[in-house]
Amino acid sequence: PIDNDDELIGRLKRLRDENCSLKEITQTYEIVKRQFQNLSTQHLQLIKTSLECSNTVQMMKKSDLYSPHGRRRFQELRDNL
Repeated sequence: PIDNDDELIGRLKRLRDENCSLKEITQTYEIVKRQFQNLSTQHLQLIKTSLECSNTVQMMKKSDLYSPHGRRRFQELRDNL
């Protein structure tokens, strides 16, 4: 079993290595399958959309939308559109 997210990410990064064994690929596949088995279609669509719109997501993070200042900036942007 995977103890933390860093270990899972490390396993996924090792898959890029051309010397990665079939056994390691199979083990990682099973772990990933278990980790994500409860994701619904909506979750997957959200992940896909956030990846496709990563520039927008980064811009929103920088705008700090959950702070009073960030909400005001967002409202100003919306009003100007």
